[in-house]
Amino acid sequence: MGRPANYYPTPYDPEGDFLPVTARYHSNAVKGGDLMGTRGAEVADRAETVIFWDQEVPNPASSALVVFGEEEGYFVTSARPKDGEWITAEVVRAVASDLFGKETPDGVVIG
Repeated sequence: MGRPANYYPTPYDPEGDFLPVTARYHSNAVKGGDLMGTRGAEVADRAETVIFWDQEVPNPASSALVVFGEEEGYFVTSARPKDGEWITAEVVRAVASDLFGKETPDGVVIG
């Protein structure tokens, strides 16, 4: 279903409070080239997403940080409408400096 993650609704808050959640990451990247009827290559990219159970994260905050591991985290850019028990958030990958000082689901403080 998902993987353990730590959800930081306000990642730059000095308190560093997070919520342990279960979430799924989807890359959804699709590239197409030389589409019929075009005069050159085209590329189509769909947004990367993280899917949350609405009981854990009912309204993913813009700029929230989701940490899956020491080298894997994502910032929420926007949330899509709820779909049953799930809510999908569009995300961008966090860089190493964004993860510094954050805790992984395994209890490791990144640094």
